[in-house]
Amino acid sequence: MKIFILFIIATLTKTFGSNVDSIYVKGNEYYLQGKFNDSIKNYEKILSLNREHQDLYFNLGNAYFRNKEIGNAIWSYEKAKLFSPRDKDINFNLNFLNGQIQDKILKPNQLFFIKFYNSLLNKYNFGELFGMLGVIILFLSFKRIINIKNDFLRKSYKLSIVISSFFILFFVFSLMDKAFKITNTKEAIVISNEINVKSSPFLASKNTIFKIHEGTKVIIGENQQEWYQIELYDGKKGWVLGSQIRPI
Repeated sequence: MKIFILFIIATLTKTFGSNVDSIYVKGNEYYLQGKFNDSIKNYEKILSLNREHQDLYFNLGNAYFRNKEIGNAIWSYEKAKLFSPRDKDINFNLNFLNGQIQDKILKPNQLFFIKFYNSLLNKYNFGELFGMLGVIILFLSFKRIINIKNDFLRKSYKLSIVISSFFILFFVFSLMDKAFKITNTKEAIVISNEINVKSSPFLASKNTIFKIHEGTKVIIGENQQEWYQIELYDGKKGWVLGSQIRPI
């Protein structure tokens, strides 16, 4: 009975995987034929099946860009960057499109150390930081495996323990910080051409406090039914419809 169940699971997994592959290949074919709407539908269908990959998001971003949907293109590249933060093609396309958006919202100035720390945190994904921590811990166990008899090497190893301990604390803190930001900081990209940001979650024209445009990145706060409170990186806050933004 167990063998039969395992056979069914394996067959379904193989079939499901092959269907996803065929949808992806078809999406690529549509893209090469210039049928960008059809290409987007195929890529989005894969996402609806809870399948993600940096190449899928990258190709989706390219299709949205060619279809002149800048907001969705930026969203796609941002999603791809979560999987591969240092990919040159992803970062080039993302930087190019960010240079094209209408709203130029600058983040507040930060101290050099904080700016360096945040750039380092954004440069590596969670798995990579965890891997670095593992390498350092493995190094610390080196002396337990090999008996170091040379005095110079032994002293050097003792110094390295102090340095490694500092890096262990740093990476543990970084992992906790990154996990907290992933869990608690929700960002989104504006996908509508222009949004009238409201002072309250109502459509009344009088409560419009400012406008933002397609491609702008915002921070999502609380929500009330179809309305979301957003915050810009310069501190401005307001309410927008959920259909006007796309969470990263």
